[in-house]
Amino acid sequence: MKKHFHMVKQFSVLPFTPFSDHSPITFTLCCNSTPIQSSAKQTEYLKWDDDYKTDLRRRVISRLPELNHVSNNCTTSRDEEIVNKSLNDFVNVLREASDPLCLKRYTDNGTPRYTNTNARPAEWFDNECAVLKQAYLRAYVRSIKTEQTRNRVLFCDNKSNYKRMVTKKRRAYLRQKRNNIIQQQAF
Repeated sequence: MKKHFHMVKQFSVLPFTPFSDHSPITFTLCCNSTPIQSSAKQTEYLKWDDDYKTDLRRRVISRLPELNHVSNNCTTSRDEEIVNKSLNDFVNVLREASDPLCLKRYTDNGTPRYTNTNARPAEWFDNECAVLKQAYLRAYVRSIKTEQTRNRVLFCDNKSNYKRMVTKKRRAYLRQKRNNIIQQQAF
């Protein structure tokens, strides 16, 4: 039952408070981007997305009775089994709230994931094309994340602008290259 302990950092039991006969427990959960191997092919990882901040807050608040129940069950005794069970229950409640928003899955098909640093962009691919490509890719990611009609329309517009610019630059480059060859043959 200690499968979630790798996510817990800075665990400490604080001294008794004058307002209660309970001893507060504090810890930090590190769950930003922790890979979890579920099988050789399927991999799961947690990744925080700031767009889901209010949704996660709402989900955690809706689970406050469960979190209070878990914290009330943890006694002040130094019994390791009770602390382990309470910690596992606490992490499970938080995971149930956050996994639908933060858990990502991908299938590894065995091909290496790297970028070719020797690849050069085409000679006609200038800074204007690069800016439009980045805008197009950002709009693409945004349209996938939120699935809103406005973002989908923005994505389609950016893609059209990018494709139009790439076609225009490529054609101009090929036309100029063809004209240079014709001029060289004329001499």
